[in-house]
Amino acid sequence: MYKVARHELLTVMRRRREDPFERVPEPTALLPRTDALIAVELRYDALQAIRRLPQRQREVLALSLSGFAPAGIAEILNITANTASASLKKARRALLAAPGFRQETS
Repeated sequence: MYKVARHELLTVMRRRREDPFERVPEPTALLPRTDALIAVELRYDALQAIRRLPQRQREVLALSLSGFAPAGIAEILNITANTASASLKKARRALLAAPGFRQETS
């Protein structure tokens, strides 16, 4: 079952070549055009940064964002939980260092 899920995830990731400008909302009085453009630019930067990650880091990140814990990721990818955790940590570091990314503080 996990091999099927992994295959489907990889298929979706390969096919997903979004045009970040296709979903730009029309400007309204509540949403100034500049905010919409900034959001699109940030999304585009995020997609580019994710695409630059090595395949293993993209897989681990996608599975993590889908709700899997490192142990579950390890089982799906046939790696150790420590390797899954390390790959996730490297992916997050790479994204935070990429242009257009910043760590949110709350």
